[in-house]
Amino acid sequence: MEHLQPGDQQMTAVEIAQREHDAEQASNVYIMSLITFAAGLPLPIINVISTIMFFIGSRRESAFVRWHCMQALITELVTLPLNSVAFWWTVNLVFFDTQITNMYIAYMIVIGLLNAIELVASIRAAIRVRTHKPVRWFLVSDIADRLVGEGA
Repeated sequence: MEHLQPGDQQMTAVEIAQREHDAEQASNVYIMSLITFAAGLPLPIINVISTIMFFIGSRRESAFVRWHCMQALITELVTLPLNSVAFWWTVNLVFFDTQITNMYIAYMIVIGLLNAIELVASIRAAIRVRTHKPVRWFLVSDIADRLVGEGA
């Protein structure tokens, strides 16, 4: 897909304005993901619900925006079970008579690293999409292509 810059002669003012709007909307899905991550840290399902709501709200937007919403949603759906296990395992440790094991510590380290990678990737994606650069996450983008069509 050819990426035209706002200064290209082939684009009208309306097309440039629409392109800027699309870039901002697509960038917002990644920013929203970061905000809900911080707000919903204890409950992983909050991130998925907010991303679904953003996706539903963007269903009349361009394919570009819908594609990035789908990519963010798929990422949230992939991390949901992993974060849920960490959440309920921690609840079990806090409220019931169980002990912290090496397995728990190792799992929490891995989950912490995966969430840190997702945070950095979301920040990077928000910046790149806003500056009209393509963002395709490994495996996730292929699924988004099949569900929404190629939009990035």
